[in-house]
Amino acid sequence: MVGTLALVVATSGAAYAAHALPKNSVGPAQVRKGAIHSAEIKDGKVKAKDLAAGAVGGAQIADGSVSLADIVGVDTTVTLSWAVPGDSCQAVSFTVPGAEVGQAVLVTPTVNTSTSVLSPAYVISPGTVTMHVCAVGLGSIVSLAQFRVVTLA
Repeated sequence: MVGTLALVVATSGAAYAAHALPKNSVGPAQVRKGAIHSAEIKDGKVKAKDLAAGAVGGAQIADGSVSLADIVGVDTTVTLSWAVPGDSCQAVSFTVPGAEVGQAVLVTPTVNTSTSVLSPAYVISPGTVTMHVCAVGLGSIVSLAQFRVVTLA
């Protein structure tokens, strides 16, 4: 009887705490270091915003656990045209739905653009990417050419 009573008293504290604490009242300050383990966290529940800057580096990521799909924002094809006079440069802006400011942008031509030098592209506003095209020699004319655009989140 005394053992049963002791068990009831011992377990009732946790039950009381679970019902008496206000929602979201337990945070990092109340949790001891090492008290929560990976097995106790549901898959997909920890997001980048939940981690401190520099909290996870290459040493903490298992080989093969991150793929290109995990870091790609947008992967699309756009059609571009330009006419740039010889030995000059001009900005070329184009729409890329889903591109966000701060993302890295890769632009790859699917045609020969040997008379053009393409600068690194960047997102100037949500959904708009800009790059500079510089013509070498006589000039550069590209008409309705396909370019692959990939943004990296």
